[in-house]
Amino acid sequence: SFALPDSAGRLRVAWRDGASASASGGRKRSVRRRTAFRTKRAVQVDAGQDGGLALFPLVSRGTPFGVLEITAPRQAIHDGWELLEAVASQAAITFHNLFEQRSLRRQVETLERATTLGRDLVRANDPDGAAQLAVRFVGERFELPVAGWVATANSQRMVLTSVRGLGSRKRKQLNAVMGAFPRWSSLSSSERGALVRRFESEPRPGAPDRVEDP
Repeated sequence: SFALPDSAGRLRVAWRDGASASASGGRKRSVRRRTAFRTKRAVQVDAGQDGGLALFPLVSRGTPFGVLEITAPRQAIHDGWELLEAVASQAAITFHNLFEQRSLRRQVETLERATTLGRDLVRANDPDGAAQLAVRFVGERFELPVAGWVATANSQRMVLTSVRGLGSRKRKQLNAVMGAFPRWSSLSSSERGALVRRFESEPRPGAPDRVEDP
């Protein structure tokens, strides 16, 4: 199987064959997977009776891109270790190339969409509509929870108007703790930092509740 980091940097099993499906989970295995990824060193462990498990970090140019997991008889892993290392090395190069191609495409798409966003912001009917456009753009580009606040007329308050990437339960929690706060320009740097940290602590990517985007 292959485990690849998601947008939040957490390793997720992206593909597995039938033979390894039953043994793909487990806390200990997840810890070993993260260890191989973090240390960039292969890990070999016993998997009961004569079974073995090998986890090879997929590293290219010093950067880890995922983990290759092999479940097989212990002796077979031992005998084929060098071959498995070569396979992991080639897989890492492939992932690296795909990553660079995807990154380049996203950069081009981001520039194109940023141009479109600028045009749409100018044409927006009101601040709320502009905030929704900006939140949608950032959420799609970075694949992370995003929220937008708008300064209300004749008020010194910023009001939450748009959220993307959070389920309904998390939206309610965010609105309860950060539905409104003083205008950004009136806050000190420490107060701004506190608000940023509060927002980071509230949204949790991968929450089980249903996600509803505007």
